[in-house]
Amino acid sequence: MPRKHRSLLAVLGAMVALTVAIVLGGHATHLYLLQKQKLSEQIRHDISLSLVGLKNNIAPFIESFAANEYAKLVETEMRLRDYHAIVVRDFSMGKILGQSAFITGMLQSPRGSFINLDDETAKETDKLAGVFFQESADILSSTGETIGSVSIYVTDEAMQRELRNILLESLVVTVLMTSLLIGLLLFCIHRLVFRPLQEIAETIENHDSDGIPLNRAPKSPFREVGILTDTMNAMLDVIRNSRDALQQEHNQLKASELALREAKQAAEAANIAKSRFLATMSHEIRTPMNSILGMAQLLLDDKLSAREHRTCAQTILGSGQSLLTLLNDILDLSKVEAGKLSLVKGTLDPQKILEETHALFFDSARSKGLQLETHW
Repeated sequence: MPRKHRSLLAVLGAMVALTVAIVLGGHATHLYLLQKQKLSEQIRHDISLSLVGLKNNIAPFIESFAANEYAKLVETEMRLRDYHAIVVRDFSMGKILGQSAFITGMLQSPRGSFINLDDETAKETDKLAGVFFQESADILSSTGETIGSVSIYVTDEAMQRELRNILLESLVVTVLMTSLLIGLLLFCIHRLVFRPLQEIAETIENHDSDGIPLNRAPKSPFREVGILTDTMNAMLDVIRNSRDALQQEHNQLKASELALREAKQAAEAANIAKSRFLATMSHEIRTPMNSILGMAQLLLDDKLSAREHRTCAQTILGSGQSLLTLLNDILDLSKVEAGKLSLVKGTLDPQKILEETHALFFDSARSKGLQLETHW
């Protein structure tokens, strides 16, 4: 079953939608963060103003032990501002009552009602530690002594409501703008790009037995598509001209392939011969070396006579000369390959060669319980 290809138009549409959504989403996120920062700064500014006013107005009432009066100031400030809680700690009143501080203030419940803080509800202040923002200020007496403190607690509920409205508006704008831009871009892409490409595809489908189109690609009024059609037509001309040349080269390659196959076989045969030669040379070199080592071990024996010492030394000498001759033969082979081998005539003593061979293998045969004899 042929594989079903995806629509390029659908892919481009998805990419355009994703790009527009990312851009507009980034813009909405920027507005969200900017508005959040502005709201946070406004909250801090309002709290600072409230703290300045409260600590200056509450100080005289603390000095005069008028707790009810500064409680009214707290209530007024709570109703004017959308604060979660305002807590006043009166150190002077606390000394009188035997406490660290006399706590009073007002707390806004989840239902929106206000709860006065007194000795029974003062424990509610422990729950204020997790609010969005809180700030405190010391209350100073006329002599500069710290006589209390005032703390303002603010939640982020109001800010979150406003931010949710901003996000909702941004989402609506993003969806509308994305839909409009996608529709416009897809229409332009289909009109200006896909229709000329479809005409080129129809030209390519009408081809001969070799797969080469019979007709040239149609001209396009657009420069980018025109470059594509001109390049395609030039490529088709090159393909037609190259087809005959490729057929001729194909025949030449067949002849070259046969020659290469023969050369490969010759190289493989030479490689096998080389491997066999190296194996043989390894054995031939090991034999005189074993003889040299065996005679050397016998020379270490103090019980040997002088004649036996001399015989061992002669065997070592003969084996060394045999090894040298073998190495010279290997070098001669390299000279043969280089075409520089020169023949040297010399006399040959078969009896001496036989004696040297006997001495070479005598120790190895004796260690195996064998008797080696020579006759000439």
